[in-house]
Amino acid sequence: YNIIIAVLPKSKYSILFIVVIIKNILYSFFNIKIKLIVSISSGALIFKYNIYLNNIIVSTFYNKKNSIF
Repeated sequence: YNIIIAVLPKSKYSILFIVVIIKNILYSFFNIKIKLIVSISSGALIFKYNIYLNNIIVSTFYNKKNSIF
């Protein structure tokens, strides 16, 4: 398997830095078929779903919107 691991600096956990890193990875490795972003966080910002620290969140784009399964 070919695996890409990107680690952000301790003080750089923001959406902007994550988007820049993902954009650069997808530009460099354009044949990526499966993308899994793993993050350690204190919780989810969407209160509609019961998401806990030990949950695995799988999402995809559906009708130009994010969908959480």
